[in-house]
Amino acid sequence: MKRYIWLTLLPLITLAAFQAMSQQVEVRAYKGYYYVPYDPARMRFGLTPEEARQRLLRWMNKPDLQLRLIGVALAYRDQLEDPSTWANAYFPHWCAGTQPSYLFEDNQGREYVVAIVPIELWTYTDPSTELTDEGEDASQWLPREQLRAVAEQFLAQRVPNLLAEPHNEEQRYGRFAVDTPYQGVLHDRLAIVYVHKRLGVVRECYWHDPGGLWGCRRFPLCPSRRRVSWRWIS
Repeated sequence: MKRYIWLTLLPLITLAAFQAMSQQVEVRAYKGYYYVPYDPARMRFGLTPEEARQRLLRWMNKPDLQLRLIGVALAYRDQLEDPSTWANAYFPHWCAGTQPSYLFEDNQGREYVVAIVPIELWTYTDPSTELTDEGEDASQWLPREQLRAVAEQFLAQRVPNLLAEPHNEEQRYGRFAVDTPYQGVLHDRLAIVYVHKRLGVVRECYWHDPGGLWGCRRFPLCPSRRRVSWRWIS
């Protein structure tokens, strides 16, 4: 009897295991990022790679910038391995990569992570600056005003009106953060620029813009009707 039950359940167990394996994807590592290759035949997102590319070119104000798509990245490897969890990761956090995002690289090795959400949300990193130590000796650091000027110029070239509008600023050595209120209510439009304290070049930038007034909730949940649709076809 037990043997009969086992023989009956075996095909079901095998089928369930096969379905589970079909939902798993191969996760790869690239310069500290976890990603899966983008497959246009199997992946459907609300933001296509080309739309993400155009968003970057527009914001960087460099229409001739050469960008190569690496794949779909996510900060948490266990979530990336299981596409069934991706629908729950569309949370418009201020940092791209905490939800499914496109990972790009330009011809200079700089990296761009564009979140696949309905808002402008992405991260820029220049890995070459990570190889150059800022040093513990503060006497080698550039003056705070010079670091701020580098950050302001970087933003002015990309969002000309950001600093002209009423805004709040936070400054530390190497870090310049700007968020924009709107009619007294926080707009959640946020830019954070990190400048190398010795070299005086931008090493990282974080950009978050919901594109409209979201109210006082700093990181609001996406309403279900506005969530990015996705589909994984096994």
